[in-house]
Amino acid sequence: MLELYTLFLGSREEGPDGYVRLRAPAQPVTHDKMLSILHRIRDGVHPTEDTYPAEEVRLNARDRYNHSLKSGNHIQLMEDEEGLKKLRSKRASDSEGLLTRASKRARTVG
Repeated sequence: MLELYTLFLGSREEGPDGYVRLRAPAQPVTHDKMLSILHRIRDGVHPTEDTYPAEEVRLNARDRYNHSLKSGNHIQLMEDEEGLKKLRSKRASDSEGLLTRASKRARTVG
C-alpha cells in the first residue's frame, strides 16, 4: 500500500527544518505501474491468512447493503447488527434534536 501511496503522491522526506514533506512523484502514473503493484500485493497474500468470507456472511452483507441503498442510508458494508442498531438509534436521536432546535429557533425569531 505504501508503494501505491508513493506512486500517486510521491515520497516523504524530511526537510532541513525538520518537517516532513512530500516530494512529487518521479514519474507519471501509468496503468501498467499500478497493475504491477496490485498484482504484487495480491500475490503476496497467503490464502490461509486471508480467507474468503463464508457465504452466509457475504449474503448477509449484500442484503444489508441493498437495504442501505434503498433507504438512502450510508453505512459501512460490513457493519455488524449491533453497530447498525446503534447507528439507527443515534440517527433518530440526532434528527429529533435537530427538529427541537429548529422549532425553538422558529418560535424565538417569529
